[in-house]
Amino acid sequence: MFGRQKETHMNLQTLLDREEIIDLISTYNKASFYCDLKGYADTFTPDGRYINANHGWVGFGGAEASDAIAAEYRSGTGLQHLCLDFLIDFIDKDKALVRHHMLMFQREGRSNPNQIWNTGFYYRTVVRSPHGWRFSEIISFVDRKMSDELVTNLRGLVLARPVVLNALSQLLQVSGAVILDTVKTGEA
Repeated sequence: MFGRQKETHMNLQTLLDREEIIDLISTYNKASFYCDLKGYADTFTPDGRYINANHGWVGFGGAEASDAIAAEYRSGTGLQHLCLDFLIDFIDKDKALVRHHMLMFQREGRSNPNQIWNTGFYYRTVVRSPHGWRFSEIISFVDRKMSDELVTNLRGLVLARPVVLNALSQLLQVSGAVILDTVKTGEA
């Protein structure tokens, strides 16, 4: 699937589309580095989603992006992405699958040094929209396990989404506040 070129040659439109898709990834990376919620949201379609395959959580882009931003954004410590080896497979003129490797560096913050945070790769589905290419789905895989604190924070963010929290509250027959406190403290 990835790396196949359906056309025998690249025409000018294909080259322009490739450049715009790579620029979109760069815009996403910049938003991650600067903890820019609006910049992040603008890289997605309104119904776009982000899936962290390592931890099994789904976040949303578009209008709900502020609920999807990873926990490190909340404390103003963004991640600098270095993306490599782009393979772009155009499914049709308005949709492409992108695979690439990445290195992520954690910015220096109040409680952490600059460091390589993880390596891994992304699978991205991009679609042409009235505003240019946008992500309809991003799936990330990282090679290095995230800290337990970050995993707990990510769980809290996902569970804090009203639709998830309300359903879980009804299922467990406890208040949403009790669920969030339990996740925050790491209790069973």
